[in-house]
Amino acid sequence: MRRGKNAFASRKRPLLPLLLPLLALIAVVVYEKYAGRSIASLLTIGKQTGSPGEPRGPALDNLAEDVDLLPGQAGQAAQQGGVQGGAAEEGTAEGGTAEGDDLGELQRWRLLHGMLYWAHSNPVPKPAAGKIFQQPHKARFITWEQDFAGLNNVRLQVEVLVIMAHVFRRTLVMPDHLADFMDHHNDGGEVQYTIADFFDFQDLSTWVSVITMQQYLDIRSVPQDSVLRTDRHALQAWLRSEKHTGTVYPKWDASGHVMAVPDEQGVARRRNPSFKQFAHDRDPEVYDAEAQKAITLHFMMEMPDYRLFGSVAWFWYFPSDAWQDYYYAGLRDHFHFHHDIFANASRVIHHVRQMHGGHNFNALHDRADDFAGQFPEMYISESDLVAHMKMVLGEGSAQQPLYIAVKAVNESRHGALREAFPRHVFLSDIIEDVLPGVASVFLGPIEQVVCSAADRFVGTYGSTFSGFVHRMRGHHHPGLVPDKGVYFTNFPTDPAEYQAVIRDNQPQANVAWWDQGTGKIYEGASWARELSLTWNFSRSEMKREDHVFQPVR
Repeated sequence: MRRGKNAFASRKRPLLPLLLPLLALIAVVVYEKYAGRSIASLLTIGKQTGSPGEPRGPALDNLAEDVDLLPGQAGQAAQQGGVQGGAAEEGTAEGGTAEGDDLGELQRWRLLHGMLYWAHSNPVPKPAAGKIFQQPHKARFITWEQDFAGLNNVRLQVEVLVIMAHVFRRTLVMPDHLADFMDHHNDGGEVQYTIADFFDFQDLSTWVSVITMQQYLDIRSVPQDSVLRTDRHALQAWLRSEKHTGTVYPKWDASGHVMAVPDEQGVARRRNPSFKQFAHDRDPEVYDAEAQKAITLHFMMEMPDYRLFGSVAWFWYFPSDAWQDYYYAGLRDHFHFHHDIFANASRVIHHVRQMHGGHNFNALHDRADDFAGQFPEMYISESDLVAHMKMVLGEGSAQQPLYIAVKAVNESRHGALREAFPRHVFLSDIIEDVLPGVASVFLGPIEQVVCSAADRFVGTYGSTFSGFVHRMRGHHHPGLVPDKGVYFTNFPTDPAEYQAVIRDNQPQANVAWWDQGTGKIYEGASWARELSLTWNFSRSEMKREDHVFQPVR
């Protein structure tokens, strides 16, 4: 039943509906103080119906300051394939802004605000030394070629590079568009997207120096009519050539090697785990004098010698826990999806809960479509998947709602899940009601945020999609996500062995476990899972403030 303003007309109105407008106003004022958003914009942004560079609708006009890669460059990101925007459509009772649905809207707004983990987390202070490298922050840059795989692989690259730019006091240069693979994921295959269409580089630029490739070409005195500004293949050739003067091309491997960062005195101090334990026979990378003097560090993407790809938690060995916490908290607070992706995810979550009487849900990400061919040792059959899900989710889970994130529903594989979990939901079942017109390229990130708000999430080992869900769950307020366990479908089915594996939180422990020869995992895949040290900080806890900030579950 819709609980609009006329729902109580025939009887004496209780006190709560009369207080709702006042409560909503208080919530708006408090939220704008901390995050600078009006409730109207939060409930209408993020339909993401347009293409990069298209005019924004009225509901997105107040977000103009958020679309720039750098402060003070209004509209540049949109002109260069920047933050995706489009005219927001009116919502429905489940999806958003229907007049009179005050209670539902307030609930969804509180849900959305509760998921914006960076907006209500305590920042981890920088260690007293202030900086690791003493060299001044002058005209020194990092350019890079994007990984050939999906968006979350590119995310891993950027995370490593963001920390590198901050530690080495360099400016990170962002490419003008994502690699060719993203063109094939777009509606019609004609739109080019940038990493800034998905992640908030306005926020990132407050923590680390970031510029666009066009700005970098300006600094390098490349003429405005140069082919380098329009032809990405010509640009790549130039970046790799001798004409790109003052450039060093490191062969750093973020998966198979380790970057040991010295402290402010240039000493790699002993800590637990020791460097030897952390590296586990992986070679250290060195930021030597030649690299430090170079104008630009350019990271090529050319298999097998050049691929800067791997988890930050496996690559960076910091001089102390204080520095480690500072950098992982920096990623939490400044490198995150755009608000509108979270806004769209809140529509899906609210809709799924309404479908099931207001109850929350468990979630599964099943990456079996291409993994069966790429990594057959990680593949799990349909019957084993059902049995494994029941083991991980516990007794009675078959009667709980289950949100299932997949690239495409495969009835021959997912039919068994439908039968075993009758209260299941696929995005394809509800997308026309909840996210009409949203560009398909944004559905993956939206589903990641949806899964991050589940009571319990079971991912696919080896999937960087699942990995970021686990990371976001670690960042979420315990009131929203009390169970921060890292669960997988394709790990051992023996409960005792499973519990031993998911508790591991150190790179060397996981490498050793891989070496035991289970047949499902292989050594060296630092991208295969997230480690909770990227969200468990020794001095940082989520704020416990007014009940207004407590997320709605």
